[in-house]
Amino acid sequence: MKRSNTHPVAKQKTAELKRFYIKMIHTLKHNYFVDDECRKIYLNAQYGKDSLSKLSIEELRAVALLCGYEPKSLGRVKENLKARKEYIFATKKQLDTITGIWNEVARVKSEMALRDFIYRIVKIRPLHLSSLKRAEASDVIIALKNMKERNKDAKQL
Repeated sequence: MKRSNTHPVAKQKTAELKRFYIKMIHTLKHNYFVDDECRKIYLNAQYGKDSLSKLSIEELRAVALLCGYEPKSLGRVKENLKARKEYIFATKKQLDTITGIWNEVARVKSEMALRDFIYRIVKIRPLHLSSLKRAEASDVIIALKNMKERNKDAKQL
């Protein structure tokens, strides 16, 4: 009785990977091939095989890349994290800066007046200051600093 050198778990992972690439190719095949007949002609000319199931993992990967498959890369992950930072809430330091400058420069120092000011700057009226996003808080801080500078200039005249 001849035993296989390949471990059963490795065989299973290989089969899963092949199924994944075949699924990707079928999803993306219309990006590159006009129809299934063109795909089969390409497979026969390139690899001498007429079916995706007969290709090796490396060959399937090459066809998937040809069709437009983009494997996850570290660069894309970093871009996604940068995009998510915009949705992270404002820091305590930002909120303290906003209230501190507001109390220095505002004529009406009420919470409602501050929310009205925030609405004019970022076009949202937060129920609580802590619900501001980091980018929005930065915009409000810049506007408050500009307001503080104008008040300084007006007092000097």
